Amino acid sequence: MGKIRAFTPGGLQTLLSKIVQINLMAGGNTSAITELGEEFTVFTELVTEELRGKRDNAKFASCVLPATGWVQDGPDSYPYRLDVLAEEVTARDRAEVVLEPASQETALKCALCPSCETLDGRIRFWAASIPAADIAAEYWIEKGRE
Repeated sequence: MGKIRAFTPGGLQTLLSKIVQINLMAGGNTSAITELGEEFTVFTELVTEELRGKRDNAKFASCVLPATGWVQDGPDSYPYRLDVLAEEVTARDRAEVVLEPASQETALKCALCPSCETLDGRIRFWAASIPAADIAAEYWIEKGRE
């Protein structure tokens, strides 16, 4: 039997089909194989449910990190911080932020921190200095577990 990529389209179904084939080849001594097949079936259902809609659960929005509104209370390497309102965001979520190409140079000059923090209703950014102009960005939110 060749390699089965369980997490590809049809991969779990292929894995289950192979288990059924093994079960048939085992003839009368099927109790252990049947139990294994049942466990794989339960596993498959759990994985399928967990992965269902994962590609579609990220929320997308545009935002602007304005040149105004930054406060100085961050860590030494990034002493300035800015909270951008994002009503749908919770502290359990994860935000992936991508800067617009036209804002790359501004972000580089102010040493915008490459990471951000999600809080209830906002996304927090840090920088080494206040940007000279607004920074346009897009963010995707991956909803966290309740």
